[in-house]
Amino acid sequence: MKHLNKYVLLLFFVAASAICNAQHVNFITNGNLRTVFDLAKAQHKKIFLELYDKDCHTCNLFEPIFKDKKVAQYFNDHFVSYKLPITAIETNAFLAKQKTGPLSTPTFLFYTEDVKLIYKVSLTDKQNTAEIVLQQAKKAVSK
Repeated sequence: MKHLNKYVLLLFFVAASAICNAQHVNFITNGNLRTVFDLAKAQHKKIFLELYDKDCHTCNLFEPIFKDKKVAQYFNDHFVSYKLPITAIETNAFLAKQKTGPLSTPTFLFYTEDVKLIYKVSLTDKQNTAEIVLQQAKKAVSK
């Protein structure tokens, strides 16, 4: 029964992702990192984690990029995406366990469904273009 509930929950997230408008990167907003990795495993996708701070000017410059049609399509096809606020306890515990850090914001972290870091990159305000973000995502997919 426990496994059935888990799969029903995953099915809900898959359906919700399919229903969402593909005009933006579909960041998971309900759940936690465990939810993200379970969903990625169920969908056979890699994980994209954006380490950000809501008050970070550079982080906010990337928001329009995540609404770019080409970026959205690529990310939604290849990744389960999740935003990691740098000040959250969950974020700091995860980064410490992964021995990843210290990191600046924004940092893009790409993982396998088995929680193995495959690529990370910190971007600047001058790198907030769809082309650069796609280039970084494609590097992660190729690993």
